[in-house]
Amino acid sequence: MLNLLTFIWFCLLIAFLLGLLLGYALWHNHQKTAQANEAEDTDHDKQLTVLQAERDKLQEERDKAREETLSLNARIDELTRSVEDITRQKALLETGPRTLGDLAGITAERDQLRAALNQANANIQTANAKLQEQSERLLLQSAELERLHTALPSPPTPPTPPAVPEVVAAALAATGLVIPPVEQGRVDDLKEIIGVGPFIESKLRGLGLQTFKQIALLTPAMLEKVAENIEYFQGRIGRENWIEQCKALHFDKYGERL
Repeated sequence: MLNLLTFIWFCLLIAFLLGLLLGYALWHNHQKTAQANEAEDTDHDKQLTVLQAERDKLQEERDKAREETLSLNARIDELTRSVEDITRQKALLETGPRTLGDLAGITAERDQLRAALNQANANIQTANAKLQEQSERLLLQSAELERLHTALPSPPTPPTPPAVPEVVAAALAATGLVIPPVEQGRVDDLKEIIGVGPFIESKLRGLGLQTFKQIALLTPAMLEKVAENIEYFQGRIGRENWIEQCKALHFDKYGERL
């Protein structure tokens, strides 16, 4: 009887020790798993922080490039007007008096105007080359932002834009300008487009253009009609490449390639 009780107590002791050992093993494994998960979360947070910083830097560089492009466009407009003025003055000289007393002065002034015209044309070519370089930089930065886009959270949904009155839409359609419909709940900051300020943005919204996608879906001919309706410089919308700008801006914001 005593031997049986001793055996039972011995079995209970063995079971207790085994349970204690198993519990410790499970607890230790749980601690290791928790530490590994915490380290993984920390690494993920660090990677996300690096990606966000890289994206912010690229966006800052892209905005700077857009500002430089806008400045170059303004310079091109200024030089173009100078060329037109010089051309008019040159034409007046060529059709002016031809007396012997005037010929020497006219010839000298004509040569000065010709030199100024050549210099202005050279300046325009230089500005156009810089503009092309800026456009290539913007394309490269947009491609890099595309790589980073999936790792970052989506932006909040903006409020629903106001509807364009049917009378306005009908009047625009009569001129051949059909505005693509705006998607529900989307309103973009059109001032992000190079060449668009608050005044031009308000005119675009008056035509029913609320988003980058609407502008990106317009044809170049339609954009020229937009320029006519908002009284914008003819040809400048094409030079500033609004369609490609809006495609890139739409992708940056929504992750959708047009």
